[in-house]
Amino acid sequence: KATLAVETHCCYYGEKGRQKVAAISSLEPDAIIFFNPGFSCPDYDWSNALSAASSYRDAKPFIITTNTEMEGFADIKILFDAGYIDK
Repeated sequence: KATLAVETHCCYYGEKGRQKVAAISSLEPDAIIFFNPGFSCPDYDWSNALSAASSYRDAKPFIITTNTEMEGFADIKILFDAGYIDK
């Protein structure tokens, strides 16, 4: 029998945000999910969140949803260009 535990955190993913999340839970995630983040939208800056999400000792997979296929390709290009996706 498998158990699924889901935690959500509404916080800023900079250094202070990581400290806040660490104070709430000492568990590392198995995966990190971004729901419609809009990485390719210039109105948002996800650099702190992506840095925090990729700073775990063991690599964690990102699951990303988007509203459209075109936005999905644009988000993947942003992540690839920034080095968050390996070749």
